[in-house]
Amino acid sequence: MINLGQKPSAGYGLEVAGVEEIEGVVTVRVREKVPPPDAVTAAVLTYPQLIIRVKPLAGWRWRIVSESGVEFKLLQEIKAPPVYYTVQGQYLGRQGAMAFKARVQGKVLVFRYQGKLNFRKGSRISIKYYWNAKKERQAVEVRCR
Repeated sequence: MINLGQKPSAGYGLEVAGVEEIEGVVTVRVREKVPPPDAVTAAVLTYPQLIIRVKPLAGWRWRIVSESGVEFKLLQEIKAPPVYYTVQGQYLGRQGAMAFKARVQGKVLVFRYQGKLNFRKGSRISIKYYWNAKKERQAVEVRCR
């Protein structure tokens, strides 16, 4: 939601002037409508606003700017919910305090994980994970199979 704040009369407004995506950054351009100086408008206090509803897309960033290029601050980052994956593998041990290694389909992979793991090396495990903002595999559930 974009709000122009209090205005002294009717005739003010906001509208979407354009949308473009360049290299994963979606820019929404917003146009402010102002009544002409000689316009006859209702003498009421108004609070013009524009609500933009978007479908979050994983990995995309959003910017909302005025036609003059002034960027609006996002009060809430637009984020897509994570996509979860589940894989089967073999537990290979801890990788520091915050991660572990597992062999999955012949490859040794590292997963970020802060919980306790009480598996023996070589145990068959099931891992539910997503890709975090740092492009790391973030495990949310690890079970013995």
